[in-house]
Amino acid sequence: ILIAARLRSLYPALREPEHTLDRLDFVLLFLLLAAFAPLYLGFVYTVPPQASSDEIVVTSLAERLSEVPLPDVFGLAGHFDFPALSFIVVGWIARLFGGVDFFHARLAHASLGLVVIGLSFMLFRTYATRFVAVGAACILGLSHSLIGISRLAMREDTAVIALLLALFFLFRGYERESRSQQFLGGLFGGL
Repeated sequence: ILIAARLRSLYPALREPEHTLDRLDFVLLFLLLAAFAPLYLGFVYTVPPQASSDEIVVTSLAERLSEVPLPDVFGLAGHFDFPALSFIVVGWIARLFGGVDFFHARLAHASLGLVVIGLSFMLFRTYATRFVAVGAACILGLSHSLIGISRLAMREDTAVIALLLALFFLFRGYERESRSQQFLGGLFGGL
């Protein structure tokens, strides 16, 4: 994919017209998020009814790491040596929603699922028509894996968000020959 993006930047004949985001795209983004919000945020505390032991560990770890005044965002969390940043972010979001407990941790992860849908629309829209971008974001949003992960208090949504941001900035950086966007893509890829 990176080679194709580089070839498109070197050879103008391979370039398609740039898809810049305009007001209609942001209206579609809002409608897309409004359509998926009930699926991701509705009954977040009771569906699924079971609570896995990992959810309890992730929630307590997010609580502990987000309480630290200056956390080591590049360090290890202590839970299977996962990076601490994802737990810290979830803890901060849960605190914004009212506190780090089981309900707010699930709510934070469900919100991150909506962020994944929004970022995927933005990435797809940069390289495709509106119809294709909305369709691709809907396919991703209706994915059983994304719904399941987003409705549980697990940490996997943050990795998908970092991947989407990395791809967005890497592709735009290669096409526009922008070192700063390439750097941001590498930064998000390294997270």
